[in-house]
Amino acid sequence: MRRAETIFNGLESIGGFYESLHFIGVLIVFYFRDRLFTSSFLRQLYQVDAEEIPPRVKVPPPDEMVRMAEKPGKVDDNYLKRILDYMLLRTRLTYDYYEIFHFIFTCRCLFKSKNPSTITERRHTLFQVGRDKLKQELDIINIIKNLRQLRLMTRFLLTSDQKSLLKFQRRNVIDFEKSSSDSDNYNYDTIKLMNSKSSIV
Repeated sequence: MRRAETIFNGLESIGGFYESLHFIGVLIVFYFRDRLFTSSFLRQLYQVDAEEIPPRVKVPPPDEMVRMAEKPGKVDDNYLKRILDYMLLRTRLTYDYYEIFHFIFTCRCLFKSKNPSTITERRHTLFQVGRDKLKQELDIINIIKNLRQLRLMTRFLLTSDQKSLLKFQRRNVIDFEKSSSDSDNYNYDTIKLMNSKSSIV
């Protein structure tokens, strides 16, 4: 007897229609949770260059910046201002539900765009590069090496009084004030403070 198979019949033969839908839903939730969790890490740790550079900002070529850095003597103040204006355009990487849905529906897992043309494609590429960089920096060997270097720097660069004061800094206190937490929602982020319109800041 001939029988027309559909995707629903296939799901029923696997282990029940509702159980199959439940399993697919669990996979989708895990996929979204993984990418959103990684995105939150990247947003807190790294910065990205501006997606659109305004015409008033003249970005020096990378070769010219390297040449000026190796050049002996004082660098021109206008040139330093151009570099500072460019650096202040850096922002946090925004990778949310929209980018994840775009990643799924355009099947970007099957191919990689070497020259991203749109902002969304650029965010996909930056997310992948950032995730690879995060995995490399979270390597236990790199963490141990950095801890050793930090201990050596603390030992030779700080006085005995400064070493003692490190144990009593505000970050080590747990209280009801949010300022004692390591997660300050970027309130003391350097880029955010420099972009503030408040003259006091």
